Amino acid sequence: SGRHGLTLQWISFQEPGRVDFRKTGKDRYEVEGKQSGRRGCDSCSLHIKGTIVRVDARTLKFNGRIETKTDITNHGAPCVTEGEQVFLNTGTRKYWRLQHMQRCGDETDYVDIYFK
Repeated sequence: SGRHGLTLQWISFQEPGRVDFRKTGKDRYEVEGKQSGRRGCDSCSLHIKGTIVRVDARTLKFNGRIETKTDITNHGAPCVTEGEQVFLNTGTRKYWRLQHMQRCGDETDYVDIYFK
């Protein structure tokens, strides 16, 4: 539980947003967070809201809504994904990455939730 870093590569890896985890049961959390703006794209944003179940140390099962908006992807229009998604930690990375990366159009979105 607590606050974690949140990034979308089109916005910034160096200046993460925040996502708050609120424990609601054993390995269950309500989550809500955002990352917004960057130099040259003040309207860029990432919003996430839903629930997460910690399956194991490497796997988070998310159910909710993820919305991204950038000037680079989807012709500047918001890209919304709703429903069940998986965030996975691989190798020695210090974050879980959204596994459904091809979301709107042909671009790949790297949505990451950092350990702390």
